[in-house]
Amino acid sequence: SPPAAPSPAAAPPPPAAVAAAASPVKAAAPPPAGAFRAHLASFPARAAAEDEWKRVQKLAGDLVAGLAPTYEEVDVPGKGRFVRLYTGGFADKGQAKAFCDRLLPRKIKCLPAAR
Repeated sequence: SPPAAPSPAAAPPPPAAVAAAASPVKAAAPPPAGAFRAHLASFPARAAAEDEWKRVQKLAGDLVAGLAPTYEEVDVPGKGRFVRLYTGGFADKGQAKAFCDRLLPRKIKCLPAAR
């Protein structure tokens, strides 16, 4: 008969597991590296921002391939709470602007934004 597997209590947890248990981790993936990103839109509801990301993928899938959306809630004084849609992680403002310039002919508004 095959040897019995050791019980989970028999082996100490790896150090990474102990560290992870000690500090809570957000489920969201870390944002892409880079000091700048592309601000694509701002909406009063997250669902509208998510729909805009789908539209961007449809119109410029080749340009946003490999990029993920980032949604950020902000309070705009006098206007209320909005959800901003960002993407990318660009090293500098010039790279973010070049990306935005490529979206404009596809009827996608875009502004370089610092993180």
